[in-house]
Parts: sequence; structure tokens; C-alpha cells
Amino acid sequence: MSPGWGAILGGHRPSVRGIRLFTGLIAAAYVISHLVNHSLGILSIEAMDAYRRVNGAIWQSPPGTVLLYGSLLCHLCLGLQALYRRSHLRLKPWEWAQLVLGLAVPFLLIEHIIGARIAPWLIGFDATWMPGHVTHTEHLISRWVSNWLLGNFKTGNNDCVVVVGAGND
Repeated sequence: MSPGWGAILGGHRPSVRGIRLFTGLIAAAYVISHLVNHSLGILSIEAMDAYRRVNGAIWQSPPGTVLLYGSLLCHLCLGLQALYRRSHLRLKPWEWAQLVLGLAVPFLLIEHIIGARIAPWLIGFDATWMPGHVTHTEHLISRWVSNWLLGNFKTGNNDCVVVVGAGND
């Protein structure tokens, strides 16, 4: 018989609110570290790439990936559960904004996630901060991979995926 949460956490059972707070803080830590990486572009591409390697060692490691995606999924599910348990939808304007923006985030980020995380993993290249490479190639690859994942290939499509200098040399 497993010891359960009580034995693991010293007799304290985590509350739903505490879990949602913890998972939200994990997501916020990732977003902050990601935006710090972008802000290093003020200094140089080399600074961004050096920080990307350190940051990637944390968040792209197996434990970091499980922690990040597990937290995001858990946070989303707990948020949807809280919405489902409401007896009414009479919300204050800020609550509507929080709800709409929170539900929009996955849809707004899907192309970036596919281009920066899934496509490099599927195709096997190292996404770096090369000038002219990030936006155009990420956009083309993410469109190609999302079409492939969603089964939306059309014959006669003029898009061509070309990754120049992004190999694992």
C-alpha cells in the first residue's frame, strides 16, 4: 500500500487552490526565463544563444519537460474544473478577461510551440538564434508540422521547408 499524500507531505494534503498556485508559478517561472532569453537580444545573438543552452538544460531535460507540461496541463484542467463548478457565469470584468485570456493562450502559442519545440524534436535539428532563421524557418516548419499532425496536407501547396545552417554540426 502506498504511503499517500499525508506521509509524503508531512501530514498535509495539498488543496486544489495550492496545486493551482504551484502549477501557475511553474508556468510563470518558465515564461519569465523565456522572456529573459528574448531580452538578451538587446545585448547580442550570442548572449541569447548562451542563455538558451542553460535555460534549455533546465526546461528541456526530461524532469523539466514533465514538470512544465504537467504543470500546464494540471493548471488548465483545474481552471476548467473551477469554471465547471461555478453555479453561474456572473463574472466581474477582470474575471472575464482572466477567463478569456487564459483559454486563448494555448491557441495563441500552438504555432510557436510546434515550431520551437515539436518540429526540432521530430525533424532532429537544433533551433538556434540565427539571424533570419528564427522567424521564417520556425514559421514554415511549424506550419508543415502542424499540417502533418492535423492531417491537413493539400496537394499543390507552394510552401517549402528549407532549414539552412540549423543542423547539429
